[in-house]
Amino acid sequence: MIEIVFDTLKNKELYEGDALALGRAFYPGDRVAAFEFRDRAESDDEDKEQGTIVYMCSFSREKVSVSCGSLVHEADINEDAQPRDIRHAFKRVLYKAFSGITWKKLPWGCLTGVRPVNIISKQLRSGGDPQDIKERFREEYFVSKSKAQLAMDVALRQRQLLADVDPAGFSLYIGIPFCPTTCLYCSFTSYPISAYGGMVRRYLDALYREMRECSRIFNTAPVTIYIGGGTPSALRAGEISELLDVVNECFDLSSVREVTFEAGRPDSIDEDKLEAVKAHGIDRISVNPQTMNDSTLTVIGRRHTAHQVKQAFALAREMGFSNINMDLILGLPEEGLYELERTMTAIRMLDPDSVTVHSLTVKRASRYNEMLLDNAISHVPEGVAANMNKTCQLYVSDMGMFPYYLYRQKQIADNYENVGYAREGKFCLYNVITMEETQSVLALGAGAVSKHVFTDGKIERCDNVKEIAAYIDRIDEMIERKMTLFGNRTGSGC
Repeated sequence: MIEIVFDTLKNKELYEGDALALGRAFYPGDRVAAFEFRDRAESDDEDKEQGTIVYMCSFSREKVSVSCGSLVHEADINEDAQPRDIRHAFKRVLYKAFSGITWKKLPWGCLTGVRPVNIISKQLRSGGDPQDIKERFREEYFVSKSKAQLAMDVALRQRQLLADVDPAGFSLYIGIPFCPTTCLYCSFTSYPISAYGGMVRRYLDALYREMRECSRIFNTAPVTIYIGGGTPSALRAGEISELLDVVNECFDLSSVREVTFEAGRPDSIDEDKLEAVKAHGIDRISVNPQTMNDSTLTVIGRRHTAHQVKQAFALAREMGFSNINMDLILGLPEEGLYELERTMTAIRMLDPDSVTVHSLTVKRASRYNEMLLDNAISHVPEGVAANMNKTCQLYVSDMGMFPYYLYRQKQIADNYENVGYAREGKFCLYNVITMEETQSVLALGAGAVSKHVFTDGKIERCDNVKEIAAYIDRIDEMIERKMTLFGNRTGSGC
């Protein structure tokens, strides 16, 4: 067990999240817990596990320090240091302590946030030299050379893609929280349609009410639209057509630059559904296998085969879709380099226009986490994700794709990242906008998160409830909260 002990309860509350994130990254197979010194000191020795490693964290007006046995790391704090400066100093010192004991280095250093690229993007917007920014990024956060270069490549590409995007505009997200089945690792707002099919009609009616009311907020057309979930293609063809009709009814689409329909699961895709999407002028879709190994698909609860993935992809191509994304997950149970090679070989033969590569993230709310706790499956072995990551990069590069957006999550395998790769002209602008947080997002549906990006850079968010019945019952509240978030502006609406 790994114990991170803080000198006061206040400091535990302030820095526990960062400490646990770094601790779990350095000790992926161990239990990592945080304590306040007084509580831990009063506990019985019998409660302390043998082999426990204890890191003591203390703060004063002049310095922050972390000690483990005889090893001590410290950082001075200036009198005028802001809370964020103290937090950063603590993370640097804790990282050094963890690294000194384990002899490990993390690819993303002491960074624990979701959007590491934003650090570079802000400095680029201030006119800094890219090479100097990259070197400071490495030194300040202990980031590896390869990850610093990746972050810079993504930041430069995003700056180019956002050059003519109006910050005063907005993007639209519409969530469909139904799936054919719930995947083992999933913690998203997703419900198996076989069990919740009786609620689809009521859900769509509530969604249309939210859409119609909230379309009055903005008096401009959305820059991008993303229809995700869940799996939107879990709906029937007629319901898909109806949904897209209401979108057209409520929003001015004359200048929309991009619309994505995340078809997703190949076992939910058929010709009628794709025809409904195509008839509404949508060209960008996803066909997401996650893996092309049938045994893994069975383990993670996806009731389709790799052959069905190929069939769904071929059908979409035959029907004229020229911008198809595929999602993959590295580090799924029982998968190593051999299984990844099979997957990437199959993906290269299909020749998609973009590939989004996720490193497995084990969320507390997922069945995957429950099985880990029950020892029904094992952790991804250390180092596996690193080798898989490099292999995947070689394949997508060989396919003529470039990294264009990146984000990280807590509990991500081997402290890696999720990266979107695409060919020139096939980048998903919506993904870039949401990662860079340069434009407001109006998000509709259960579990959807709206963000108001103010001109001074401040961001306020508004989360819809996740549970379908609660969303339906509280739809008026969801609408009112968004009206308040965006300042009750009045657009044309529908």
